[in-house]
Amino acid sequence: MDTCKITLDPYIMHFSGYQITTSGNEEFCEDIPDVGHTFIVLDAIDRSLRFMEISVKIVRNVDLLGVPDKDGEIIYHTPYNNFPTGSIRVEQTFTEPGYFVGIVSIKTPSGQEIISRFPFSVGMTNLWPVILKWCLIFLLMLSSAFVLWRWVEHKRTFSAG
Repeated sequence: MDTCKITLDPYIMHFSGYQITTSGNEEFCEDIPDVGHTFIVLDAIDRSLRFMEISVKIVRNVDLLGVPDKDGEIIYHTPYNNFPTGSIRVEQTFTEPGYFVGIVSIKTPSGQEIISRFPFSVGMTNLWPVILKWCLIFLLMLSSAFVLWRWVEHKRTFSAG
């Protein structure tokens, strides 16, 4: 399953994030690793999207559940527009880490509005190596304590016998 796909039933777009100054050409699609200058590119996989009006918003995700009524402030907004190349480039500088929701809306030729929401984080992925390191240290200490306890029990049993 491609986690970089955004579904606007029945249409599909591709989401890519880039931070050229900190990560070069590395592509991100769920979590942007650092705060700072970021490019988000939305590419229409379905060619028919090139002829529809598309709007893009980025909002702070306040409740982490993605409930529309509880969205935080809008930090980026592109009003409805046509994108004949099928590519939408969003340039945003994230100043603090957090959770966000991208909202892509399209207006079909029949006038129907279709909305897709995709959550992502900024500057939060760097915590995983720290958490993993402390979990490994804890497991190492726990296993060492177990081995020491077994050794003491063995010595006590051997001495008593």
